[in-house]
Amino acid sequence: MTDSPWIADVTAETFQADVVDRSQTTPVVVDFWADWCGPCKTLGPLLEKLAVDENGRFFLAKIDVDANPELAQMFQVQGIPMVIAIVGGKPVDAFTGAQSASYLQDFLDRIAPGGSRAESDDRIVVAGEKIDQGDLEGAKELALELRNEGVESPELDALELRIGLTENAGDVDALRKRVEENPHDIAARVELGRALFASGAHEAGLDELLDAVQSDPDFEDGAARKAMLEVFEVLGGESPLVLDFRRRLQMVLF
Repeated sequence: MTDSPWIADVTAETFQADVVDRSQTTPVVVDFWADWCGPCKTLGPLLEKLAVDENGRFFLAKIDVDANPELAQMFQVQGIPMVIAIVGGKPVDAFTGAQSASYLQDFLDRIAPGGSRAESDDRIVVAGEKIDQGDLEGAKELALELRNEGVESPELDALELRIGLTENAGDVDALRKRVEENPHDIAARVELGRALFASGAHEAGLDELLDAVQSDPDFEDGAARKAMLEVFEVLGGESPLVLDFRRRLQMVLF
């Protein structure tokens, strides 16, 4: 673990001081993990780097579920990695599974507003407009130009995700027909959700993906859930649609 004053291994004995008490003045991000958990080894270093880079904007409390089963039980942890944000002694947000750096930044911005983010390059806005106008190639050229210049930002990450979703989107009518003929075809439902979103029907696409999660959350290693998370990233963490569907997704999963 990174040696930082903003990161600590927390046990049942130190939980009150390191999490509950500390959260009265500083948001605390609780990371439930275990040595045998592969995704934990991906997420953990990202959280630790963020804690170091933000230098006190939040405190990272790492809890080994094997060594502290009572804490895992208290928070009803059913899958790891699981991350819960504690503010003022109460949980305010949560997610499970390994996530991208841009997703984690959005998560932090929700629980600890006021941090600095790289300003959006105007070309990112222009590229988004090109997608709206059907000029996908133009959008791709701008995204590549930005990457070649060394630009790194959550906005550019989201743009590239949107380009990928749009580029790989299937035909909405054909996919809708497949789903109508076989409502249990989860693959078709995931593709339909993506296609609807790419066509601009954002809420309808998320509804379809959420239905797919409800039908079979484990299908192809959580493909429907991962598709929803990609859509969340494209729309941005402050989108009312994202806030609504993130809550609904948590209810389905837990």
